[in-house]
Amino acid sequence: MRNLVLVLVLANLLVLAWQRWIVPPPAADALALQAVREPELVLLKAAMAPEPAVAASSRPAACIRIGPFASAEAAANGAAVLSARGLDPSSQVEAAEVWVGNWVQVVDLPDRQAAVKAREALVAAGVQDAYVVQDSPGYKISLGVFRDLARAERVARLARGAGYPVETTDRVRAGEEHWLVLLAPGGAAPGLQELASGADRILRSEPVACVGLPADSKEPGDPLESAAAAATVPE
Repeated sequence: MRNLVLVLVLANLLVLAWQRWIVPPPAADALALQAVREPELVLLKAAMAPEPAVAASSRPAACIRIGPFASAEAAANGAAVLSARGLDPSSQVEAAEVWVGNWVQVVDLPDRQAAVKAREALVAAGVQDAYVVQDSPGYKISLGVFRDLARAERVARLARGAGYPVETTDRVRAGEEHWLVLLAPGGAAPGLQELASGADRILRSEPVACVGLPADSKEPGDPLESAAAAATVPE
């Protein structure tokens, strides 16, 4: 009986070794293994494949102008920045109303006597730069012109505290605006942050006609096509 048990154990060990090391794995296991590995291989190929190159803009070059600059010097500084970027700006000057600041006033005073009285009350309230101005047919009091809106509002509060209504308007004067005109590749305006000459000056870009600029001529074509067109065709 003991010998029989040993024989059965030995037979089981032989069958197990034969299945593990000699018999090839079934086809279903191979397909399952392929199904598990296939997504990993696809992802690896996708990661190794080079990204497609981004096509350059097909839009044609267009002319724009950038400004307005407060002075010729500020425009020259902006032109230097654009030239360093490989652009070729030209300057343009035009007459314009130039913004000076926020003008704070007490208006609609009937006569000079009322204006003088109002001025004295405003000075006593802390508004030092108060001046009587004739505004036919009546008078008004100028409380100052301020580029900083916060300062203008502070003076206006003092005047209202003294019992006088206040009007704040834009103060302008006749002057000049300076612009830079250039041919922009793809029609896109360059960044304007580096071109601003001061915190109170806001620059903008706008399209203009390409008069006297390179875009006035035809766009250069294919050099091979141009050479073929220039060649003499035998009759």
